[in-house]
Formats: sequence, structure tokens, C-alpha cells
Amino acid sequence: MFIFTNISQMPSYLSKSHFEEWFKKFNQSLAKIGLSEWDFSNFDIGVEFSCEEKTVSYGIISLEDAKDIIRKKWKIDEKVEETLLQINKVDDYYNHQMCSPLAEDIYNKNKNDSYEKVRKSLDELFGKIHFNEYILGEYCHSKKTIVLYIKNIERVEMLGRTIAQNFELTFIHEMFHAYHYRNDDREIRLRDDYTSEVVKESFASAFEWNYCVGYKIPGDRDLYWKWKKYSVIAYPYSGAQYLIDCDAYELLTKDFCVIFKMSLTDMDRSLRILTLVEFYGIKNLIQYREKEVMVTDLRAAFNTIMKKDKISTIAQREIPFILKKNRHLIGDLLDLNYSYKNFHMTQYPVLATTPMYDKSGNLKSYSEPILCINKTNYYMTAQWNNKYIDLLLDWIWTNR
Repeated sequence: MFIFTNISQMPSYLSKSHFEEWFKKFNQSLAKIGLSEWDFSNFDIGVEFSCEEKTVSYGIISLEDAKDIIRKKWKIDEKVEETLLQINKVDDYYNHQMCSPLAEDIYNKNKNDSYEKVRKSLDELFGKIHFNEYILGEYCHSKKTIVLYIKNIERVEMLGRTIAQNFELTFIHEMFHAYHYRNDDREIRLRDDYTSEVVKESFASAFEWNYCVGYKIPGDRDLYWKWKKYSVIAYPYSGAQYLIDCDAYELLTKDFCVIFKMSLTDMDRSLRILTLVEFYGIKNLIQYREKEVMVTDLRAAFNTIMKKDKISTIAQREIPFILKKNRHLIGDLLDLNYSYKNFHMTQYPVLATTPMYDKSGNLKSYSEPILCINKTNYYMTAQWNNKYIDLLLDWIWTNR
């Protein structure tokens, strides 16, 4: 049963009966996708109303920094400059449909890059912009309580959706978190890290999307756009892309159930599957043969994708990416013994703080630094031997 706290703050257009109705629809949605319905007659869930304007921060660069990068990367003209001035927040770029004309104008000015390449670069750049997102609700497992942030929910603007529907979908999203936690599975309950956040939010978001579609509530397309807007690194919902077949406009219910059950005991494996679309464009790793469920070997799929490139290309792309997120590895890569053990580097470590030369003065590293942290440049060896590509892939797989 539901136990309501701060009931006096419940908006006048809502009542307790709304939550009972939403819970029935929640259970119906569970049954439709093949998950067991939830009878929590012996399990009380609190519903708390809060007027706090709670936010969470995402992204690593400022909007002004992004605009400066655009100005320096492409020779922009007045038309592009005018568009940039109209972008005052990251949502302007996406929701006001400035992404296409901005990419088009830059492409017309810089024919060296294709339109697709310009658009991809812009999307990646705007996906890194720092912004604050208002939290609509959250589930606190220790108190077994769903908190609904009234002011934040009421400010959501979704074409065709009522404020009551904003409350309904926030409640449904948080109810799925409660359902995920319901058996006190240690893997779910005790994990409080990036992996846990992406897995749990991806499932709750995909379920919310399916609920929108099933009950014809506006906003399902906006939800899908939201997942694509930011990279997985900065945004916890993008794993939902694996669970949706947008062409068929349906939830991949078998995949949803298989990966959901997997997350209860192996969240790391669940994360790898959910984020392969975002990182490598891989999907459909789960195969169904009669009653047998098979999950394709993730490592084999990873190796197949990576080995399409030369080892030097992989190293230049992947190592800087990993080091930006795991700076403690920089010291390891500066060490020749570590570099020999992990990459079979016999003469030079993977990294150095100055360009590397042999005794004859020949450059043995890349001429430009791959990373600059606290005004220290880090140069990477160029001595990559394709015979040892599996060693590099082992290291990337472990640290990616």
C-alpha cells in the first residue's frame, strides 16, 4: 500500500485514487512485457511531495567554450555567428532545431568536411556541455519512498501533455526503480556507482517510454531524443537505446527481460550490453533459439569491431579517451615495465612528458601531445606493432 507524507502539499488536481490507478496500469505494463506483476500488499511504499527545486549537473565544458571551439575549428561567417548567439543553453541547440541549420551553414562555408561529419562533431560537442537538469523524482530505497518534486514536475513543457501526466510518468519511472530493488538483490541494492546508475536509469526510462506508447501519453519521441542528446559518459539514460526498436516503434521485450534479470546478479555485463549501441553501434547480441536464450560473447563482438582499424589508430583514439576518465593510469603508462607487460613495448613507455627520440634523433612518438593536464603535456609512443593488438584490446576492455 502507499503511505503519503506531506499530503497537504499534494497539488489540488491530484488525489490518492490517481496513484492507485497508475499502479494498476504499471502492473499491466509489467505483464505485457513478460515481467511478473508486483503484489506489495505486505510492502509499504511512501509517496512524498517536495517543493525543493533539486538539480543534478552533467557535462564537462561550458557553452561559451563550445562556441569558441566552433569558431576556431571552422571559419564561420556572420550567419553562423548569429545562430551561435541564439543558443543560450544546450536545449536550444536540440529542442529549437538549431542543430541542422547550424551544421548546414558550417558545411556550406567549409566544404572540406561532409555535412554528416560536421553534424556529428557538433552533436558530440554539445553533448559535453555542462548543464543542470531538474530532478523530477527519485526513489529512496532505505526509506522505501518515492519523492516527487512538485515545482520541477510542473515546469516540464511537453507538447500535448498535462501536468497530471507529468506526475504520472515521474511516478511510473520511480516505481520501476522500486520494482528493480524489490527483492533487495545485493547487486542492485549495494551498488552506487556509474555502472549502477546507467543500468537502472536505462531500464526505468525504457519502461517509461513503453508506458507512454501503451497508454498514448505524449512525449515518447521526446524521451528517445533525450537519450540520444548526450553521450553515455555524461548522461545515465542512453542505454535505453538498446532496448527500443525505433523503426518498429516497440520495446524489445525479450531483450528487456533477459538483461533486466541479468542485472540482478551481474550489473557490469548488463552495462556492457546496454551501452554497446552508444559506444560501438553494436546491437542484437541476444539470440533466441526455441526456448534457449544466448548472449553473444561481448568480448568477441568488441574485438571484431575494434580490429577493423589499425593498432595505431585504435591507440590514438582509445587511450586518450580512457585517460581523461582514469587519470590514475597516466603514471602506469609512463613506466616502461608496465608498458612492456601490458603492450610489449620494449624500448619506450606508452607515455612521456616530452617527445621521444632514438639515439640518432629520429622521432619515436607522435609529434603532438595526446593529453594536457595541469599544463603538463603527455606524448604517446608511435611504436605500435600489430602483432600485439590483443594486448592493447585487453587493456582497453579492462579500462574502457
